[in-house]
Amino acid sequence: MNDRLELPDGSVLYVSPEPGEPFANDTPAWSAESRGAWLKGAPAPDPSATFQSVCERINYFLDLPAATAQGTTATLALWVVLSYTYPAWDAVPYLYVGGPQGSGKTRVLEVLQRLVFRPLPSSNLTAPMLFRTLHAQGGVLLLDEAERVRQSTPDQQELQTVLLSGYKHGGTASRLEKFSDGSFQPVQFAVYGPKALACIAGLPPTLSSRCVQVMMFRSAANSPKPKRRLDAVPAAWQSVRDDLHALALEHGPTWGQLASRAHVVPSGIGGRNYELWQPLLSLAHWFEEHGSDGLLALVQEHARETVARAKDDAVPEADEILLELLTARVIAHDPPTSAELLRTAQERDPITFKLWTPSGVTRKLGAYGIATPKKVNGVRRYRDVNPNHLEEIQTHYGVSLGLG
Repeated sequence: MNDRLELPDGSVLYVSPEPGEPFANDTPAWSAESRGAWLKGAPAPDPSATFQSVCERINYFLDLPAATAQGTTATLALWVVLSYTYPAWDAVPYLYVGGPQGSGKTRVLEVLQRLVFRPLPSSNLTAPMLFRTLHAQGGVLLLDEAERVRQSTPDQQELQTVLLSGYKHGGTASRLEKFSDGSFQPVQFAVYGPKALACIAGLPPTLSSRCVQVMMFRSAANSPKPKRRLDAVPAAWQSVRDDLHALALEHGPTWGQLASRAHVVPSGIGGRNYELWQPLLSLAHWFEEHGSDGLLALVQEHARETVARAKDDAVPEADEILLELLTARVIAHDPPTSAELLRTAQERDPITFKLWTPSGVTRKLGAYGIATPKKVNGVRRYRDVNPNHLEEIQTHYGVSLGLG
């Protein structure tokens, strides 16, 4: 059978679905020397030491916010390990790497690229390239400059649809494909797998809800970490990748059972947040059982803080700016157009609103129950916005709109 692998101890690891072949021009992530040694029965790498090595790689190159550095480092390291075994879970957490310009978001993706299973780094890929690549070889998408998924163009909306589908096991992209007989038939492309998205302006709410947030801040001027060359010592990355591959094959059958460990998730973390954190927390529990003392409690606390912070940020900053600007115009009895709101928003925050369109403003405000502007004398203005409704938004979402 080609869907099973006989391990050195005589046991059999079943692989379903079977991963595709890597592309011919890909650099082998698992060195031939390490692979050969493992096949000849070399001792498995120590789990705790391997996990510590991943953490050390992350810490050596990334300036993480001091208040959450330990929890963030552990979470990133667990996500790296998860990339080697994610088919065992029904859903997989994405990473959203946010922060201001120059805060090291791209650097996070560059570090992950050297650690995760079959990385697919990009800042400009199309939806067809994404779903065909993931279907052909699997792996981990590392998408930089992900602001563009907020655009309303057909291409970007298609990309967002693929990203939304890839969060759940069995997620697919459906397309009509032309066959040799000239007919068109529906084809399902598998797109499930871990994905990390980095951007300044934030992600659409539906996509953000599938992500564990990693927020970055600019490094101190005297920090040596941004100046360190990532590939100054390639062997250091290779050693960690070798251990991760061997670890996944040695313990894959055990990791495949971790999805049933519900007790590792703290009370109060349920629904979508449970799906996001259970894979990471169950792996933390496993590593703690293999020598990483205190890891589970550390990541549990980080999960609580991250979930609480996400609730506080339920209304993205861009939404709050638009609501605030609209409220000011309504109070002044000067109903604006969507284009006028956008121009004012771009003056206040040109980076966040750089890619926005007036129709995007209309849709965003519509999500809060604000009716589409009505056309009067050839111009569509927000003439029928009820101040009481704005006050309800202020109370319900906990934003400050200057009312009451």
